[in-house]
Amino acid sequence: MLGRFPCRFSFADLFESARGRRMTERESERFRLLSQPEKNRAVKALCALTHGAYVWEDRIGPSGRTYTAFGAPRK
Repeated sequence: MLGRFPCRFSFADLFESARGRRMTERESERFRLLSQPEKNRAVKALCALTHGAYVWEDRIGPSGRTYTAFGAPRK
């Protein structure tokens, strides 16, 4: 396990928690086409909408890129 939480949730799970509905095919495709920095911003914005149900942290991948990981906070 890395960081504060394991990877157990998908972006679709986060989206549904934040928006109260499932992603449409179009929304899923739009997210897939975002740049990594845009995806990171989207994850942070959706985590904020969950009011603590999901939290995020930035991680540096093997390529040196920053990825925003998210998950449920530890109790």
